[in-house]
Amino acid sequence: MNSDYPATFPERYEVKDPLILEADSQIDREKVQLVSWLNKELLTDKKITQEYKYMPIKEEGNDFFYALSDGVIVKHIINKFYNQYNIDVKYGKAGLISKNANITNVIKIANIILSKGVTISESNLSTPNKTTASLVLGFIWMLFDKFQEKDIKLSMKEKGVDVSMEEFLLNWVNKALEEEGVDKRINNFGSDIKDSEAYLYLLHHLNNNCSLEALNSSNLIVRATSK
Repeated sequence: MNSDYPATFPERYEVKDPLILEADSQIDREKVQLVSWLNKELLTDKKITQEYKYMPIKEEGNDFFYALSDGVIVKHIINKFYNQYNIDVKYGKAGLISKNANITNVIKIANIILSKGVTISESNLSTPNKTTASLVLGFIWMLFDKFQEKDIKLSMKEKGVDVSMEEFLLNWVNKALEEEGVDKRINNFGSDIKDSEAYLYLLHHLNNNCSLEALNSSNLIVRATSK
């Protein structure tokens, strides 16, 4: 999904840096998937679509990295799933000190949610570049995975499901595979997902922009690192 108007914060349209990621590379396609997810989740958030025009994020180019560079969008995606946390951020045009202060507050809460699993620093987000691109993507993927897990647990509670988390997840994955129209099914999260086939179909089910190209490769490492 591309923007219908130029989102203005942070000052991403003033930046004329070379592409941080090679266009249409595997890691660039991962970025596009995350942009699609963020736009879908936050496009009704009036604070960052109308009052401050942070959204939508463009899929192409460096917009994703500059959109995240002051911590505001990360704050809003966290609060959509964990609204009990008060994360103090400053909106609009901000200098590096303000950006880093925002990100410090965001990372503090992310560490609570992810059980201190955050390995990203303030400068990794506030100063986008090729070196730290994979760290930024990894951080957002970690949040995405955590939010999916939270939704699943909530669904279990609402349905009064009396099974273990693993059993519920197995059923959930197999249901997704059935809806994908494939014969693949899994009985465990060990040997049955070793070839990444179920994982790739699951990602495609969650987001049909996710490529299934890696299934054409017999190299399991290529499959496992595809998204």
